[in-house]
Amino acid sequence: MFSRSTRRLASQLRPLRSLSIPASQAPVRVQSRTFIATRLTRSASTKPPASDKSATISRDPSTSFAILLAGAASFYLAYSFAQQSPTRCDAIAHDENDHDPRDPSLPRYRINEVRKHDAHSGHPWVIHRDKVYDITEWIGAHPGGDVILRAAGGSIDPYWDIFSIHK
Repeated sequence: MFSRSTRRLASQLRPLRSLSIPASQAPVRVQSRTFIATRLTRSASTKPPASDKSATISRDPSTSFAILLAGAASFYLAYSFAQQSPTRCDAIAHDENDHDPRDPSLPRYRINEVRKHDAHSGHPWVIHRDKVYDITEWIGAHPGGDVILRAAGGSIDPYWDIFSIHK
């Protein structure tokens, strides 16, 4: 039930006569005598049990250095992984052999230029799929009237999906 070291310590206990309490003054749950442990001495001929030897850490400097080096390497790896930017595994690799399927004769516009042509502009533009349209002359002919101006300066695709007349 008790470990070997606990049993050995218990066998070394002896009563301390100077601090003994008379049984009549002692509380019910307290012993009538106080015990102290004597210091365990180990002679040169006494060897520790095999289980104690495996539990102790070697004091060899090379072992301490190896543990320190392993800890530093672990810290470095954790820090470098934390600082690394995430990779995109699903990113499409661009080959130089790939050609753009869009018509090269059509002009290309940046999104910030399209946004300048919103509903308050004299010439509103909309984006449908991958093309840009100037809807200035179409506003009067649009069946929904000025509703088309809600999409001016951006994509008309969400509105295209809402209204079944566009299908």
